[in-house]
Amino acid sequence: GSNQPMQSHGKPPATMQADAPLTTNYGEVAAMLDEATTEARRLAASLRSIDTDLAESANAVWLALEPTPDQATLMGCAATLETIEQRLPRGTLAALVRVRLTRLQGLVNALIDDDLPPPAA
Repeated sequence: GSNQPMQSHGKPPATMQADAPLTTNYGEVAAMLDEATTEARRLAASLRSIDTDLAESANAVWLALEPTPDQATLMGCAATLETIEQRLPRGTLAALVRVRLTRLQGLVNALIDDDLPPPAA
């Protein structure tokens, strides 16, 4: 007979616990977050020559992304970026900033989509 201990009842082994994060592609998320942080920092720097208030907002987004942000923080960042977009003046310099802003919005939205559970029906 086999002399292995019976494991038919009791707690499941630790690997079966549901504590693991749902995001399996953690490296991908970390890379996106890294890129978003860099873009936010560049956006803030670019905005300084256009509008200091907008630059401050972009700076706040950069700081919010620095640690690992939660859903609420990411949603706040997305809202702030939208406000920056609406308040950007017309012009060549602003157009270049807009490209960076759009890129950053895409990254933030991807991060939100990646972590959000599907909406309740």
